[in-house]
Amino acid sequence: MNSFYKFCRFLVVTSTIIYVSSSCLFLGDVIHVVKFKNCTNDTLLVCASHHDCIDSVALLLSSLYGFDNDILDSTGIFLWDRTAVKDYDLIYPDSICATTAEALFSNQDTCYFFLVRWNDAKNYSWDGIRAKKLYKKWITTKNKDGDCDRNIRYDY
Repeated sequence: MNSFYKFCRFLVVTSTIIYVSSSCLFLGDVIHVVKFKNCTNDTLLVCASHHDCIDSVALLLSSLYGFDNDILDSTGIFLWDRTAVKDYDLIYPDSICATTAEALFSNQDTCYFFLVRWNDAKNYSWDGIRAKKLYKKWITTKNKDGDCDRNIRYDY
């Protein structure tokens, strides 16, 4: 009978240890961040869409590094649906911007980027940018390994 109690005690202690240690494990979702490098010589606003149409833009990529710049003030600049441009939305030349992979490639393998130069965003409304075609289009496609071209450049 003594060995039965030892065995039960062993089971209770082992179960408690497993329960406590497993409660410390993170089993939640992992967010995959996709980073892009601005390989142009311009400060850009990088607008992303799932469709090959600037009217379908739904996402503005943000700078990975927060720059405090008094020269480039984004106050009062609005894009689609009164989306306000913040200072961290400005992607400087040779800098990194990022967003989540789920936002770019949720249902398809191709993402369309519309690159708007800072000077154009400052001087024209979103409607003016679209009407005058003051943007460049850059397309990236995810390959079978889940990777894509991450160097933003102008394709002529």
